[in-house]
Amino acid sequence: SPAPAPASPLAAAAAVAVAAARAGQPEGGRRAGGAGDPEPADEGAWRGQERRASRRSSRWLRLHVHQQDYAVELLKVQEVLLPVPVLPMRDTSPAILGVMNLRGVVVPVLDLGLWLGLEEVQDTPQTRYVVLEQNGECLALKVTAVLDVHAIADADIEPAEHTLAAPESAMLSGVTRLNSQPVILLDAAGLLG
Repeated sequence: SPAPAPASPLAAAAAVAVAAARAGQPEGGRRAGGAGDPEPADEGAWRGQERRASRRSSRWLRLHVHQQDYAVELLKVQEVLLPVPVLPMRDTSPAILGVMNLRGVVVPVLDLGLWLGLEEVQDTPQTRYVVLEQNGECLALKVTAVLDVHAIADADIEPAEHTLAAPESAMLSGVTRLNSQPVILLDAAGLLG
């Protein structure tokens, strides 16, 4: 026997919508993705992800060497220490002060001032060793002072080739500004390499 007719125009519209959904087509018989169709829901989500990607940021530890601010990525920082005794080593770069014992691990200590072609970092009450770690490799940077931690958006980092730093420029990630002051971002992986 024939199916009873829907009781109202609303019920008729609902029946058409159910039939279209079962057939995998939107209401009205148009195929999904055709010209003039509204944007699929997941497309809008994708655009949101692109916006989030453009605002991605990472956290950096800002430190001071003489009169300039530098920063290293916080994920690579194992700890910050007061200066400890260092055992000098022969036949190394003048920037390598020697090695220190960090809980049974031998860690080279690099004077960041000398490595950057500046003067040696002098010992003051603010002097710190910043210990970097990656894949089991450690290195301590002797710096004038450790300042604070900042979240820096990827879009706010200029490429390192814009800096005037000479041979060490390969160890730079880029340059940014914090409180209108330039901050040179150091590549911790390059330093540890």
